[in-house]
Amino acid sequence: MKVVAINGSPRKGGNCAQMLDVLGRVLENEGIEFEVCQPGAKVHPCMACYHCLDNGTLRCVQDDDGVNEIIEKCIEADGIVLASPVYHGGIAGGMKCVLDRLILAAGCGENLVFSDRSCAPVLSCTCKIVCATNATVCINYNCFAQ
Repeated sequence: MKVVAINGSPRKGGNCAQMLDVLGRVLENEGIEFEVCQPGAKVHPCMACYHCLDNGTLRCVQDDDGVNEIIEKCIEADGIVLASPVYHGGIAGGMKCVLDRLILAAGCGENLVFSDRSCAPVLSCTCKIVCATNATVCINYNCFAQ
């Protein structure tokens, strides 16, 4: 079994990275392969050209920012974890760009490759760490950085 996490934070070693480190150790102790992808802040937004959807390529026509590699890893994974800081009530902008392109390239129309995958969001909000899985929400007021 393989789980891929997308760390939508532009910060290396931030709260999302620390939460994913903990999650990775837990999953690996259970024999589950775990990989984190962190695209950073220079991800291009979706151009809504629909090339990926119209041609069924499972790839975005923009090929210079690492998103196609993330799409490939998510297609191969059994589970996907989405981790993002919460900025002004929403996910980080780079994460939104990744999700827009990932879902259009591999999750729409005939390209429903994620219909059988489990997915879990992990969010960090200031110093309050929020973990949301299905309908369960846990808040830890102690930062991992202590």
